[in-house]
Amino acid sequence: MGEILRVTRTGGLVGIIDSVVPDDPALDAFLNGVEKVRDPSHVRSYRIEEWNEILEPAGLFLLHLSRAWKEHPFPEWVARTGQPPEVQREIESLFLTAFPRAREYYRVRVENGRVVSYSDEKGIFVGRKE
Repeated sequence: MGEILRVTRTGGLVGIIDSVVPDDPALDAFLNGVEKVRDPSHVRSYRIEEWNEILEPAGLFLLHLSRAWKEHPFPEWVARTGQPPEVQREIESLFLTAFPRAREYYRVRVENGRVVSYSDEKGIFVGRKE
């Protein structure tokens, strides 16, 4: 946030779209755990409230907040980080063996025993630098 705001003039607009997790700690832990296996540099996907705790104190006055679901075709999504096939299979196994609420919430779609897609929620934030 510091670098984003450093290069934004006072009164300028900043837009951020990022994955967000729900308030449910189990669903939060599930998605962040999957992401950490897929991308070891992943820190965490935040809840909307956590984003607010980051943006406003940094000097960004929130003008717009919305949410939208995004479906990820699994083969492309899991391959994007260049992980080896055994790690990709581990990630698929995490989805296949996920607890029922996680499979439902993240809209995990399985065909012929393979994960076809999953969906996550994106937070869309637009703010003005004060």
